Amino acid sequence: MKQVADEIRERWPTIEGIAIVQRIGRLYPRTPTVLIACTAAHRDTGVFNAARYGIDRLKEIVPV
Repeated sequence: MKQVADEIRERWPTIEGIAIVQRIGRLYPRTPTVLIACTAAHRDTGVFNAARYGIDRLKEIVPV
């Protein structure tokens, strides 16, 4: 998950904060298992694209 955060920071240098959380343990179907939050001073800096990239990339390289 650190790799994904590093990639986000490299692609979107205006991102000020990144949080990636993955739940573990017994979960019921349709229970949210991953949270990705990105913060920036303004929404037009690509912050939404950065979060979308994060979840897509996480699905590629981390067992979710």
